[in-house]
Amino acid sequence: MGNKIPCSVNGCTRPMNARGLCKSHYWRWARGNPLDTPFQSRRKAPTDDKRCASCGLMKPVSEYYKIRRSFGSQPSRCKLCMAKYRDENRPYLRDMVNRSQHKLRAETLKVYGGRCACCDEASIEFLVLDHINGNGNAHRRETGKYGGVNFYRMLKKQGWPLGFRVLCWNCNHSIGAYGYCPHGNSIYVTSALP
Repeated sequence: MGNKIPCSVNGCTRPMNARGLCKSHYWRWARGNPLDTPFQSRRKAPTDDKRCASCGLMKPVSEYYKIRRSFGSQPSRCKLCMAKYRDENRPYLRDMVNRSQHKLRAETLKVYGGRCACCDEASIEFLVLDHINGNGNAHRRETGKYGGVNFYRMLKKQGWPLGFRVLCWNCNHSIGAYGYCPHGNSIYVTSALP
């Protein structure tokens, strides 16, 4: 339970901490500052304008993109400067995105075995992720993730759930189209063709 006795400075309603003063007034007293001056907030006054870090112009907040991950904040560059930056650095940004996506795909395939479960193919260019029970369409409809990097992100976020395996493209296509793989090593076999 906190102290209910108010600070001894006139007009201050904060609870007393030491020497009859609240924490703020106590530290003013300890530093030798006057107790009767009003508090100055360290926060900047809210404004509808913001200075762009690139062009240096004050622009309304509506001229900045919103950052999805942080509530109510904007990036340091305005929309025009962001577009200019993207145009000037397009090859670098595209390469950076490609590297991160390839890294996530390689990580996902490695977690689920790193080679084809049927023919033992290990070249990452040929490998794909397969639903072991053959319920890929239902799973994609349920999650709204239709493959690629968003699907890999979802699997990583869920802690690499069971029910998936690595197959090469040929084995995966053969199982999906014909119900079996010519290698004959596949665990999942659907009903025979008519």
